[in-house]
Amino acid sequence: EKVFHDAPMLSLEKCYDDETLAKWAASFEGDVFESPKIDGVAASMKYDDEGRLALAVTRGDGRRGEAFTANARFITDLPAEIADGPVEVRGEVYMPLSVFRTFEGEFSNPRNTTAGAIKQKDPRGTARYRLQFLLYDVIGKDVDTEDAKHRWAVAQGFTSVEHQVLAKDNLAGGHQAWLARRDSLDVELDGVVYKANLLSEHARMGATAHHPRYAIAYKFQGESGVSTLEAVEWSVSRTGAITPVGIIAPVFLSGAQVTRCSLHNLAIMRQL
Repeated sequence: EKVFHDAPMLSLEKCYDDETLAKWAASFEGDVFESPKIDGVAASMKYDDEGRLALAVTRGDGRRGEAFTANARFITDLPAEIADGPVEVRGEVYMPLSVFRTFEGEFSNPRNTTAGAIKQKDPRGTARYRLQFLLYDVIGKDVDTEDAKHRWAVAQGFTSVEHQVLAKDNLAGGHQAWLARRDSLDVELDGVVYKANLLSEHARMGATAHHPRYAIAYKFQGESGVSTLEAVEWSVSRTGAITPVGIIAPVFLSGAQVTRCSLHNLAIMRQL
């Protein structure tokens, strides 16, 4: 079943250097809320007036996703009931790397495995994958800061994504600390998320159609590999732009087999 989100589940603006992060942080008042960016399946969980899990929906295209409420009841650490409803919480459904290793040879990577696990026709089949839920947002509670959202969530029995509140002059240090820990964790990360801690600043800054202005993702550099360009195909977008697509000899990156890559279009070639 396709379900529209009450509020869109927007993407995050991305950055890849300290300068861009500092410029973003200068646009608002107060401290910064920092947490790792989990590489899982983003989802919304709604609890009713009596605190019971009533609806679980994937992010989908941001405007609407797919309901998987029956399957969500088999996510190991997701509360079936809470004391303080109604509320919507958002987070990442993921498979711990230690669990993924027990399926060696069956699946390509944890994220795709998770996406398939929550769509099992028999919801009880989801339990086999021992999925977990890390909360990163709370909607519908009267609090003043991001930090307060997570304190509320932990009190209700949710597992909150690890986080800290930082002064603006220590943001890059936080990113480097997560990068250093990345390989020792039981979950895949692809960056660090920063948000203005004051919710009053969220309201003031607002959002574009694509991303909230009060948050940004400092991405880790992606895994790279070497392959051979075998052919070029031409892709026509909805706007009529023609872009070459490289067909490459298969190469494995982050557990996925890559066979196609984007190439510069004519306008970019001329610019360069």
